[in-house]
Amino acid sequence: MLKRLFDIANANWNHWRAEKKAEPEFEFRPEEEFHDFSEQESAPPSHPLAQYYANLELKPGASREELKNSWRRLMKKYHPDLHSKDEEKKRIADELTRRLNEAYHILDKDLAKHEKG
Repeated sequence: MLKRLFDIANANWNHWRAEKKAEPEFEFRPEEEFHDFSEQESAPPSHPLAQYYANLELKPGASREELKNSWRRLMKKYHPDLHSKDEEKKRIADELTRRLNEAYHILDKDLAKHEKG
């Protein structure tokens, strides 16, 4: 579970830094595991909202129902209240749920816009 938290946090951080064209000042790096994102950074995103879909573990083009189900499943899994005993895990879970919420709201608006038009 922690590996997924760190993977998402690191992917979002690297994506943001790549947009700013600057060297990262730090990386989320748990002591026991670290996923190398160098391959993903070199490839251009195939969809403008690809990072949001990746955060919610979805493929681009998912329906609003799939979006909602994935968001609920991940929020139940990573909710900060489940990690209240460990401050570091809670801090990471807070950041992850913030990013999950951001991804959900952006993708939901995008899908709603495409349904209307």
